[in-house]
Amino acid sequence: MILGGEGAGFVRRRPCARAWLGFITAACVLIAAAASQIAWGAKPFPSKAASIPPLAAVGTPYSFQFTFVDADSPGTACPPGMRVTPLSPVPPGLALTTQGVLQGTPTTAGTFSFQFIAQGSDPNAPCGTPTTEQATLTVTPAIGIAPATLPSGVVGTPYVQQLAAFGGSGSFIFTLVGTLPPGLVLKPSGLLAGTPTTRGGTNFVVVATDARNSVFRQAYSLAIFPPAVTVAPDLILPQTFAGTASTVQQLGNIQQILFHLRTTRNPTVTQGLKLSIDGQALPALAALGLASNDNAGTSAAPRGGGAATDGEILERWGVFAQGEIDITKTDPTASQAGVDLRTHGLTLGADYRPANNSVVGVALGLVKSTADLSNGAVNLDTKGWSLSAFGEFDPVENGYVNLAITYGQNKYDGVRRASWPLDPATTLEYSSSPRGSQLGAALSAGYQYFVQAFTLNPYGRVDYVDVRVDAFQETPSSGAPNPLSVSAQHFTSTVLTLGGQVQYAWSVAWGVLVPYARAEYQYVAQTNTQEVAATYIGGALQPVAVTGSDRNYGHFALGASTVLPHGLSGYFNYEQLVGKQDASDRRYMLGIRYAF
Repeated sequence: MILGGEGAGFVRRRPCARAWLGFITAACVLIAAAASQIAWGAKPFPSKAASIPPLAAVGTPYSFQFTFVDADSPGTACPPGMRVTPLSPVPPGLALTTQGVLQGTPTTAGTFSFQFIAQGSDPNAPCGTPTTEQATLTVTPAIGIAPATLPSGVVGTPYVQQLAAFGGSGSFIFTLVGTLPPGLVLKPSGLLAGTPTTRGGTNFVVVATDARNSVFRQAYSLAIFPPAVTVAPDLILPQTFAGTASTVQQLGNIQQILFHLRTTRNPTVTQGLKLSIDGQALPALAALGLASNDNAGTSAAPRGGGAATDGEILERWGVFAQGEIDITKTDPTASQAGVDLRTHGLTLGADYRPANNSVVGVALGLVKSTADLSNGAVNLDTKGWSLSAFGEFDPVENGYVNLAITYGQNKYDGVRRASWPLDPATTLEYSSSPRGSQLGAALSAGYQYFVQAFTLNPYGRVDYVDVRVDAFQETPSSGAPNPLSVSAQHFTSTVLTLGGQVQYAWSVAWGVLVPYARAEYQYVAQTNTQEVAATYIGGALQPVAVTGSDRNYGHFALGASTVLPHGLSGYFNYEQLVGKQDASDRRYMLGIRYAF
């Protein structure tokens, strides 16, 4: 009873003692089989196996049923009920059942040979003679698909990822179970390619089938992110906003100090202070002759710049401190989110008066601001410092020209949040801490008209601002994908201002109180934004669209200065932005100065 071998006869098997022991049973079967083959003059251990085990793969469940044929009648299948007894170990992870099923999950790759005894259930029937069979099974390395995870895609950016199967036998064909993100296709070769069209993502399964029809399934998730150029403005906008605001505000601080210095040497104030020096409440200065009389007894015009009536120089030195709070908001538009910017600043400085018609000074500014986007995407904390120098000169009586220059540096600590495209409830976080520098200059000229206790002060000013932010890359939190890379930013602007201030000097028992109102019209004569580019780290930089702002707007301010005896003075100022579309700004300043 062989397949592809010579015929053999039958003999009655002799019973063996202690047949209940497996290994004795196997030995007895071998002896009986040998005796049978020798008795009939045939080759010993004829093979009856009619099937060859196919390849197996590590980690892939395997099941194979051995079948047998009658060695005496080649091509005739053995009747059901063949019993199989292993003689040697089968490949690791597999087991051979008594029904001839080789099954399990292979754990080790390699080629393994093993033996077993095959015998029919009826010794007197065909295939009833026990024979030793030898089988060989090749176990290939585990079937798998690489990579195990897919990189995320970006809307509008071509996506190419070649999937490769390993293990198994022969070449593989790849098929898809599920749905790919719009714009992508999976080819039978395993090439996943296309251009994503929609933010989001899907979960799907890729099936790799080898030449033996062995199958491996790999589950994937593929997230599709929005283009970097649509995300970057949420981060760039508050940085430019905070850098520009800190510079403009410091120039405004210096202008407010210069306004106050002019007030302290205004003739309506200095004469009012002399009138109230005895601590008595006096009538409004409008009822008093503010100018001194000349020798002829006629009234002389006030001295330009507020010089004392006897020509002496007022206190030469002064030190000052000013605190400010600025609240700026922009409304969201179709192209960008709104910004809520809150700034706290402190300015410390000193001034020196070399002559009655001139003053110079320096100031140190400290600023801290917090910017939040209306969509919750970005929180930005800015800390910075600035050094300023300023001076004012009166070239003609009652006229003045002043110049202020400021330079500073900021650090922008930002946190950007984005939703995971596959699960909007999951938030991804990225942090960044670029640094930047600011340069500002303001040139102003004006003239003061004194009408009894009133002072009218028309003026014009040119402000120049230069803001730079260094290039930076985001740091992802907890391995969040697609952090941004942003190029250096450079923004400049020139603003022309026409304004006027009216103030009234009111003599009181403790000094002089000077309430005032101020209005300004501003025109943005020039803006220049260096092309900013952004990408997800590893990609090519692409230009980012930056939305412009109104060119015409204005400010009005209300406040009061007070001048006290012994060189002490102070002021409060409230200022508000007007006429700028989708934006508001309110600013509060409180300052104190001591002259000596």
